[in-house]
Formats: sequence, C-alpha cells, structure tokens
Amino acid sequence: MNGIYARDDPFAPYMQNSASYTQFSIQLLNFEASKLYFLVVSASLSVSALASPTPISPDLLRRNNIKERGSIPGWDWLRGLVEGSKTGSIVENGIKENNGCQPLTLIFACGTGEIGNMGEIIGPPLAGALRTHMNGKVTIQGVNYPASALSLSQCPGSKVVLAGYSQGASVVHNASGDLKAGQVARAVLFGDPLQSIPPRSIIEKDVMSICAGGDAICRGGLDIPAHLSYAENANKAAALLVGA
Repeated sequence: MNGIYARDDPFAPYMQNSASYTQFSIQLLNFEASKLYFLVVSASLSVSALASPTPISPDLLRRNNIKERGSIPGWDWLRGLVEGSKTGSIVENGIKENNGCQPLTLIFACGTGEIGNMGEIIGPPLAGALRTHMNGKVTIQGVNYPASALSLSQCPGSKVVLAGYSQGASVVHNASGDLKAGQVARAVLFGDPLQSIPPRSIIEKDVMSICAGGDAICRGGLDIPAHLSYAENANKAAALLVGA
C-alpha cells in the first residue's frame, strides 16, 4: 500500500502508512489465521478417517467470532461490490463430511462478505478447475467467516494446499508464519492485502501471489473492479496447486 488514502476511505483512520497497515491487518486477522493453522495441523494427522468434532467452549467461540466482536473496520465496504461479479456461491465440506481419501486436499478461505464457504469470486471456478485437472480426485474444504473450530483429520498421503482471496488471502498469509515445513505443499493468494510481505514459512517458490493491475486492495491502486476479476486466474492457479 502506498500510504495515501482518500478522505472517505474506511481504512484511513487505522492505516496511514504501510507499517501501520501491516500491524492492523495482523491484529485483526490473527484469530482467523489461528483457526486456519488449527485446521491445517489437524488435517496433517496420519489417520484415515475423520475424527469426531471436539466440543468447543462457548467462551472460546465468543472470543474468536467476528460477528459477536463486531464487524472488521475497513472490510465491510467490500460487501456491496461483489454484486455483478459473482460466479455463483458454493459450499465445500470435503474434510468435514469425510468424502473419501484423495491425493490432493485444498483448504480455501474466501473474501469479505462472500456467500458460502467458497465465496463467489474465485472459489467456485478454482474448485472446478482443480476437479478438471485432477479428474475429480481432490478434496475441497472452505473456511467460513467466522469459522467454528473443528477437530479434523486428513487421509494420509494427501497433499494439503491452501488458497485465499482478499481477506481470506490475508488469513492464509498470516497463518503461514505458524506452519512448519511439509505441512502445506503450496499456496495461492488472490488479491492479498499483505502482498508486499513474503510469507514467513512456506517456501516462497511454492507460493503464487496474484495481484491484478490497479487492484485497490493488494496494489494500492484505485481500480475496485480489478479486485473482482480473479476468476480468470482459476486455471493457472489450479495448475500450480496440482503440481505440488
């Protein structure tokens, strides 16, 4: 981000330069990143069946629930912009529903205000492209905003890959600092607000960060429609993830 914000920019009170922007993002997204980290670590367990959900205390859910803590400043303004750019929302619960062991598992975090746990911009076309590349042999799990913590397990031998769009890209990016080598094979980030900061633990060559020209979210530009254009990158991203 270039540190220049319009007077009516909802981020302005919180982010007057790139350093404060980064801290703001990390503070707001830490609890979501911790959920994704929990999901990935649990998905890496070498067991062949889905474990039963572990009861979560009401207090924990209250502390980690965006709706109960209030909306995130600076993200709500995007909610009205996705209209007209939708590819159709879907829900993917391949891990949660234990749909069978597959050689590849995708965990996807959607953007702000999107419907379903895969959203409407890039999630559905990415899921479709992956199924085409893998001949249907892929498990896909979307992560809701907010997401209840679940005790999950992953089929042994399945490679885990991550993808996220907009705020979801920040969640994936932020969680990468807590992941150990080998827990995730590859990651794709679409319109990542933390674009300028390299992921801390996933090897950089295994991360594709796609930022459209002029994207107001990841490049600090003024082109809001550019942030809604990532469906066209679905096939390219799927090819990278399949090659993990």
